[in-house]
Amino acid sequence: IARYRRKGFIIACLDESTYGIAPVLRRGWARRGSKPVALINHTRDCMHVFGARTRHNFSFRFSSRLNQHALLRFLDEIVLRWPRLLLFMDNAKWHHGKLIRAFCKRRRRTLRLAFFPPYSPELNPVEQCWKIGKAAIANRHFRTLPAMQYHVRNALNKEKVMPKYFEIYVPSYYTENWTSVCHQFFKTPVISHM
Repeated sequence: IARYRRKGFIIACLDESTYGIAPVLRRGWARRGSKPVALINHTRDCMHVFGARTRHNFSFRFSSRLNQHALLRFLDEIVLRWPRLLLFMDNAKWHHGKLIRAFCKRRRRTLRLAFFPPYSPELNPVEQCWKIGKAAIANRHFRTLPAMQYHVRNALNKEKVMPKYFEIYVPSYYTENWTSVCHQFFKTPVISHM
């Protein structure tokens, strides 16, 4: 990672989350002795959000599907925003397809993909950003996806409430020695270039 930093690459992490129109129920306040009622929209409608987090910025995009085409649209956006990028992501099946490999091959000088070890979401700092979006729709009833999307977008756009976990999860020690630390704990190489 230090080598990429010296070359001017921005270090970022990518993740996806799904928000369903069915309400997220959490603790809340109610009058003593009353029985709170939660309105529920009985539908399986949902939207997906792709998000990329650097030390200072968070970029996201809504999508109706989780597949390579949706990921490519998001990668196009973040490559324009951050021209030289080392991107860490999990091992979802749409992260490893032919379209993604071709996209990375065309941008091999400016885009590098690195994968977290399997089954280790705790290493990805973007996971913490989704909690803010879920909190914005908790205990609320939405009739339509655009209404829910409006509230999620407003929550994710507030930079002040975004968690600072990138520094906690990826402090300077780890960014300098990330490969050796992951290899030590997980016995798997972390960076696999596409």
